[in-house]
Amino acid sequence: MKRTSTEVPAHFDLFVDSAGFIAVMNDRDPAHEKEIELWNLSIETGKLLVTSNFVIGETYTWMRYRKNPHIRQQAFSFLELLDQIQPPVLTIIQVSASVDKQTSKLLKKYRDLPLSYCDATSIVLADQFGVDQIFTFDQHFLAAGKVIKP
Repeated sequence: MKRTSTEVPAHFDLFVDSAGFIAVMNDRDPAHEKEIELWNLSIETGKLLVTSNFVIGETYTWMRYRKNPHIRQQAFSFLELLDQIQPPVLTIIQVSASVDKQTSKLLKKYRDLPLSYCDATSIVLADQFGVDQIFTFDQHFLAAGKVIKP
């Protein structure tokens, strides 16, 4: 059974962004080896990972819209990976209406940053669950006071 936003643990160690998922899944990504190393270490040490349905949608869509057929096919491997690791390793939070409202406020606060709606939602959720570390290479998470990994 997959966890929903009503069945979440009290604490998470790492919020996984689409950039992190993409680097793990795409063996042609320059950060692939580094991301795989962090991914495996996180799982081996029992870290609790969290992401959102928005991040899942963004990752899948990014992969399916690539011109490279290998990457397009990796989108299905991504979905299989999600089925294998949730729960207990990964919890996928379903974005609620209240998170949407907080996201709008955050986007206005950081209007000078090129922050996507999905990334703003991720920041809101990370704050809501007390997660300071984001599994990503996207530098704009730093402006919101987050630590990016690796």
